[in-house]
Amino acid sequence: MFVRQIANICVALFCSLALQAQQTDFAGSLKTFEGVVTIYRGGASVPALLGLHLKEKDRIVSAAQSRVSLILRDGTRISIGPNTEFILDQFAYQPQEGAFALVMQLMRGALVYVSGKIASFAPSAVKLETPSGSIGLRGTEFAITLEPQ
Repeated sequence: MFVRQIANICVALFCSLALQAQQTDFAGSLKTFEGVVTIYRGGASVPALLGLHLKEKDRIVSAAQSRVSLILRDGTRISIGPNTEFILDQFAYQPQEGAFALVMQLMRGALVYVSGKIASFAPSAVKLETPSGSIGLRGTEFAITLEPQ
């Protein structure tokens, strides 16, 4: 009987740790979208669904007349406009360990950014990269549009 109790405790602990790891394995979620939005992950396309968990290296592409909004685990909000290609390059939000990173790439199009807790705890950890340069984000919100060259 004692062995069975120990086994049950071990199983419960393992399940709890697995659930916790699964919950922090993602960077954020797809909050809303309109039109045609495609998420590319690891060489495959993932259909855009409300609540879809986003991961590091996800590339989000919106078609003409389309838009999408994301919310990251730290509360950062990102709205992506039509004809936009956006990559969530790096994301780390582990306050207990002091690990913070948010690196985004805007390849084309437009986005609006409203900062979350990463920008509060470690402002230098937030960066937006574009084909023509890098922007260190120190403020709480901004909008950017990249015009084709």
